[in-house]
Amino acid sequence: MSKGEDTKNKILYAARDLFFEYGFYKTTARMISDKANTNLGLLNYYFKNKNEMGRIIYSSIRSSFDEMIKDFFPDMDELTLFLFSSTVELYLCITNDNYGRFFHEFIAEPKNRRTTQQHIQDVFFRYSQAYAQSSSYTTLATLSISAIKPVVVDYALTHPGEIDTDTYLRYYLEQQLHFLGHDKKEADSFIEKVHQYFISVGPRFTPVMTPLV
Repeated sequence: MSKGEDTKNKILYAARDLFFEYGFYKTTARMISDKANTNLGLLNYYFKNKNEMGRIIYSSIRSSFDEMIKDFFPDMDELTLFLFSSTVELYLCITNDNYGRFFHEFIAEPKNRRTTQQHIQDVFFRYSQAYAQSSSYTTLATLSISAIKPVVVDYALTHPGEIDTDTYLRYYLEQQLHFLGHDKKEADSFIEKVHQYFISVGPRFTPVMTPLV
């Protein structure tokens, strides 16, 4: 590993640690540079801004969970993986305060929200049965789906314990299944899978997914 790569990784490591502890909003570039034992100039050299660091870290967390899901379910197709992975993330947002806060603050940034919308739209264009009749309908469906999770997470964070976790998961899954043209009853199978594992994140958003039986 080159010195530059090592420095860049140290900065990301520090940012990941601080985002976990203080959240995305409260973490400043100065805090990151101090923790990484470097200077602000190097942060600006390797990254455009704090938001770019957040996107790299967020992508890394999601990719880690996707890889674990693939290990547990090697025969899972792309659409099922998408649905289960999105369910796992919502579960994390509701059950883990650190991840829920990070997601809520991170996704509020317009550029991050648009990136998520594009990912959902790509999947829906490939798999939505409604696309054959109307691409416009599919576009609006993806906008609706991408808007649901941030709102649900915001409510869960500000009203802890008011609604049980499975109700949040079922509602979100049923909306996706509806727009995809699938039976909403399929939501139960995804929720059942979630409950077969201990799913969480440790310090620095270290992914945890282990079977309960």
